[in-house]
Amino acid sequence: MQYVELCGIKHGTNKKVDYRLSLDDIAKQLGTSETTLKELLLIERKLTPEIKELLDEGIIFIIEYISIYKKINLLI
Repeated sequence: MQYVELCGIKHGTNKKVDYRLSLDDIAKQLGTSETTLKELLLIERKLTPEIKELLDEGIIFIIEYISIYKKINLLI
């Protein structure tokens, strides 16, 4: 999700110069849907620093984390 942060997100502000991309633009560049990108961003915001580090280092992958996250939420 660092890519999204680097691109910025356009929120429809009235600024004269708006260089930021919309979520749809970013999703297209990443080859995914806007819905999937929103879901990933929502999950990413809930990650602990330790899990973020594991993802950044490639020790676990986002797909694995999502699977675990969904299973845990079903138990709650």
